[in-house]
Amino acid sequence: MALSPNEFTGYYVASLKQASPTLEVEVVHELELKVSEEGSENQFQTFLDNAYAAYMNDQEARDEIIEQFVASQIETFEMHKRPGIDVDRIVPIVKDRTWMQAVLASMEGNSAEFPTPLFEDYNSELQVFFAEDSEHNIRYLNQDNIDSLPISREELYEVACKNLKKMLDENIEISGSDGIYMLTAGGNYETSLMLFNSLWRGNFLEVMGRTVISIPTRDLLLVTGSDDEEGIARIRNVAKQAMADTPYSVTPVLFVWADGKFEVFEG
Repeated sequence: MALSPNEFTGYYVASLKQASPTLEVEVVHELELKVSEEGSENQFQTFLDNAYAAYMNDQEARDEIIEQFVASQIETFEMHKRPGIDVDRIVPIVKDRTWMQAVLASMEGNSAEFPTPLFEDYNSELQVFFAEDSEHNIRYLNQDNIDSLPISREELYEVACKNLKKMLDENIEISGSDGIYMLTAGGNYETSLMLFNSLWRGNFLEVMGRTVISIPTRDLLLVTGSDDEEGIARIRNVAKQAMADTPYSVTPVLFVWADGKFEVFEG
């Protein structure tokens, strides 16, 4: 029998305390925690919705899933102990606009101050956030982080894209045929591949019409052509299923390459 959200929360808390006894954990609600460290002012609001969704999708992997999220939680504290940001590890992360709205909503009524993550608009549906990548985690950057960096705010987007391209270049794989393709790059930054303009100029994949992409989840980027009705229908169906099966959903909207960037596809 599957653990209820409340039971899963208790199991996670026990695992976190066992892995790092110095952490103090307060259960706010089921799947919501406040975590702090003895002798530190750092306090983090932690939501376990993604962890629980991953567990419900694969209950036999319960321990592995909790271990992964616990490692990420512990590393969050370790990252905040380090002064400064590693500029070479700054990466861009594509989110839809509802993600930022959800973040702001989660901060309402909270006594602790949470700096707003730094982002810039990409198109009418998407925003690009900036984060420091590490082995188990990412740390979203805010304005205070930028003020301490040796690069300007205007340089951030270009630097982040160059960093990620260097990190992923050897891991980018393309599969598929007949005008429908899938790009993978390790499982965490597939959506950010849409930012690599050099990858999309000249229609490097053979499709009918202009390049159309789908980024339903963070680990899935699908490609077809604007004039390929069957291809469009197929990637819409795959996207719908993918968003139902994973907690890391992005958007069901399709995007078409136009004038040097991806815009919302109206077809």
